[in-house]
Amino acid sequence: MAFVSVVTGGRGRKRDEAGISIKYSQSGSVQCYVGVDIRDKQRFIYVELDEDSRKIRLMPTNNERGAKMSGTSGGTFSLSKKFGEMIIPSGEKKAFIRLEKNGDGWWYGELIAKNID
Repeated sequence: MAFVSVVTGGRGRKRDEAGISIKYSQSGSVQCYVGVDIRDKQRFIYVELDEDSRKIRLMPTNNERGAKMSGTSGGTFSLSKKFGEMIIPSGEKKAFIRLEKNGDGWWYGELIAKNID
């Protein structure tokens, strides 16, 4: 007899890749989540978009000029509805963007092209 896992995911599961999850909240703003690997024990985060190159970049920081993250491991923070309209595909309620850490300390990802035109 062999034991086989019956856990298929759900709360607390870890993604195989670093990234940012973006979804619309009930109030109409956009709720974002980054994992513990991106948060890096910081309290705030900078989020920047480059519409021309269709990239997003994030950097965790202790500077209060960034968006304040809540949570104990990963970080949850809110951004404007306009940000969500640029990132989340039409007709969808959420999106996930893979991010890779660059040598400059920023995490970079590619935007979904059809929302930037």
